[in-house]
Amino acid sequence: MKNGFAQSTITAILALTISGALGACNSRVDTSSSLPTVQRGGQGNAQNAAGQSGSAGSQASAPGTAHSEGQFNLNDSSANMAQEAAVADGCLKAWRQALSGDEAGAMKMLKELDEKNPGISTVQLMMGQVEEHFGKYKEAVSHYQQAHTINEFSSMQTFKLAESLRKAKRPKEAITYYKKLAERLDRATKDYKRTEMDQLRVAVHMGLANAYKESGQAGDAKDEVNRILETNPNSTEAQGLLKELERTR
Repeated sequence: MKNGFAQSTITAILALTISGALGACNSRVDTSSSLPTVQRGGQGNAQNAAGQSGSAGSQASAPGTAHSEGQFNLNDSSANMAQEAAVADGCLKAWRQALSGDEAGAMKMLKELDEKNPGISTVQLMMGQVEEHFGKYKEAVSHYQQAHTINEFSSMQTFKLAESLRKAKRPKEAITYYKKLAERLDRATKDYKRTEMDQLRVAVHMGLANAYKESGQAGDAKDEVNRILETNPNSTEAQGLLKELERTR
């Protein structure tokens, strides 16, 4: 991987497999962590996106189909859990294939997984991750956009889309997604005390600062860096970017 934040991807994929195997994955959007989970489209909500904990909107819904009588179909629940485990396992195998240097083989595995499990944004996310791993940022953008379209409230998917747009030399488009996610994470960490999301919040603000810099908006970039240093004064990355901005004034 080319950057420090992306080094957590292996851990993320392992988390995918574990959560799928235990049946902990669910069809709601999860913004409580920066790790990607098996996610389906059309079931996220703005309350989850804000990161509010302890509310009905932010709690994991049990996999299964609710019927009018208020009962859950256990057969549907088992089928969903099995599908989620299969997707998690497939993503892990494809990622290992990519790490071995086999881009074509990894993408083939993910395309077949996507055909068998349409509407699960995690597969498109991993296709983007593989393309990004091999430096194909333009192709990565396409997959991240599809993942974001399926699940627009996923913090990780929004972040990866913004990052890929910036790496593809499209910083002005990236700014839109960085800002949207930064506002969401600021609310989550400040209003709802979701401190476990602080690392992702800092990464997003750094991405936004760099996107501003690459768009020729040095003043906005400096403002973003100063926001980071207010809460993370020891951030060497932010300090380095601030010095760079001050040298180029």
